Amino acid sequence: MDPVSHAVIGSAVAGLFPEGTHAAVCWSAVLGAESPDIDIVVQFVRGRVGYLRAHRGPTHGLATLPLQAALIAAGMKLLHPGAPLGPLFGAALLGTLSHVLFDFGNDYGTQGLWPFSPRRIAFDLIPIVDLGILAIVGAGWLAHALLPAGRPVVFGSVWLALGFYGLLRFLLHRRARALVVEYLRPPADCGEAVGCGVGWALQVVTVHPTLLSLNAWRYVVQQPGGFLTGMVWVWPGRVSRPQRAANQYDQVVLASLKAATVTAFASWTRRPRVEVAWRDGLWEVRWSDMRYEVDGFSPFTAYAWLDAELNLVDEGLGRRTDAAPGPALLLRRLRQEAGRWDPLEH
Repeated sequence: MDPVSHAVIGSAVAGLFPEGTHAAVCWSAVLGAESPDIDIVVQFVRGRVGYLRAHRGPTHGLATLPLQAALIAAGMKLLHPGAPLGPLFGAALLGTLSHVLFDFGNDYGTQGLWPFSPRRIAFDLIPIVDLGILAIVGAGWLAHALLPAGRPVVFGSVWLALGFYGLLRFLLHRRARALVVEYLRPPADCGEAVGCGVGWALQVVTVHPTLLSLNAWRYVVQQPGGFLTGMVWVWPGRVSRPQRAANQYDQVVLASLKAATVTAFASWTRRPRVEVAWRDGLWEVRWSDMRYEVDGFSPFTAYAWLDAELNLVDEGLGRRTDAAPGPALLLRRLRQEAGRWDPLEH
């Protein structure tokens, strides 16, 4: 999640401590909720490529969280000698756990099992910025200001509400995925014929949250040679017609892995799409992630340029601008992400 969201969730951890708790304990919870993102310092030392490799890596591993909490507690103890060390450590540890827990929930991927496993865990349940979570925590602080109930009671209820909210998203996600699988499954009488049914050779189906709605989700289906992408609305149980996106893998693509930018990009992307084009005497290899590509526009892209002998000439990170969406497309996408089902999409 974004830093503001993590800080807000950290404040909900701080809210579990009763009135009269030393302020340093509460601030330890907030600092703990931010500390795993300390890997941003890599960007200033090793650039964007180094940061791309490191982000949501070791600092997000559950094994490193106690160390982060201990450093925060020690630092706060130095600044506030009167603060109790045990609660400082406990609050900071709860804050770090909240960070990794909510990062697990979105679709970016987090190496939460580091160093035991390099696997990036992503449950695809919540967007990077979840307005529902922010609203629940904000309502908790408002209730604390207006109601006579103690702070732990109020924020115990807040965490209970967050748990129910997570369960709701899980159930909606499962239903959305079931709708996509049902829609794309080939008819029973098709057999194994090549090209039979819109979902022939269905392999991997992932469903991803949208920013503005619990009802609207984006789906990505990985197939041999490409992807199917589209929208699914839990209510009224509709799936949009899939858009097809081809994927290219050949010796030019393999040669592009000489670029540090490409290998860093490929290390975290879960649904990589690669396009190859011959432009101005060079091979242009464009890597994107189908989780974020919409109607041909990709906000995250890695490039490699190779000569005719497949020697690396240049590389870079950027966004695909040649397929930037126009106002009409943006408006339609906004309606979709707000949860409105468009009959023309079905």
